[in-house]
Amino acid sequence: MKKNEWIKFYFSKGLNIIPGKEMKKYPAIPTWKDYQTKKVTQAEIDSWLRGDWFKNINLCLGKVSNLYEIDVDIDNAPIGLLLEYYDSSKVWVCESSNGRYKLFFRSAVQLPPKLDTKVNDEGGHVELRGDNHLSVLPPSIHPTGHVYKWQTNVTKNDLIPIDGMKLYKIIIQVLREEYEYQEKIEKEAEVQASTSAGVRDFFWRSMNRGDSWSGASGHAFRLAFAAELINHNYSDEQIHAFFKNHDKLSGEDYSRLITQKKIDELRKKKMHCWKTSTLKKRCQDLIT
Repeated sequence: MKKNEWIKFYFSKGLNIIPGKEMKKYPAIPTWKDYQTKKVTQAEIDSWLRGDWFKNINLCLGKVSNLYEIDVDIDNAPIGLLLEYYDSSKVWVCESSNGRYKLFFRSAVQLPPKLDTKVNDEGGHVELRGDNHLSVLPPSIHPTGHVYKWQTNVTKNDLIPIDGMKLYKIIIQVLREEYEYQEKIEKEAEVQASTSAGVRDFFWRSMNRGDSWSGASGHAFRLAFAAELINHNYSDEQIHAFFKNHDKLSGEDYSRLITQKKIDELRKKKMHCWKTSTLKKRCQDLIT
């Protein structure tokens, strides 16, 4: 949908939306605080649309919209882990920038206006926002130039009210466990590019260069590397450490959940090491 269509959709769902400044997170109207408690009218929406005031779209959170937000303020957050607990009938998920996510929901319990909890030693934190707070909705543009995008189909989901405090605590717990596990395998597993174990040199070289393992060829290379490590008796923890080390160098999004799923599938299938000719065909220049 185009921006004006989104504006009309949000208003139809009872969301208190007001104009935001272009590529900014704050409102374009001086009376915006009034709308933290006062409902926007159809006449105001029409007037703002005619005047092209909606450069970005601000949402007044809390009771006035019956919509609350959990902001996962972490680059490349493992959103797949979070959505294991709540399906798309209960949350709207939006990506803002750098793999950071916002989860919107209707709460069946009373919530405080704001909570902010640290989840790792790198400054990552999770915020719960409600009354007297604002958010930004797609297709607004983040100050970085990234377009806010929905990751769930919000047009077909009216949101089933949930225990918002329980969701907030689950997200914090899941993220802390994920980062604690990653720290643990970094300490326990040796991540050195040793070729003495029989694994072919080009796997180590590509891993330590931080080559991009994205797209079809990168996905095939990941599977082939994992299969080779399994065939040479590396443990799951060591395999996780290799992939996490690579993704840190390449800037790609490491997920323990997805990686473990692939390891389990390869072990179950008893996947043999791939032929070099097959790798050249499927992985392009990654093995040169």
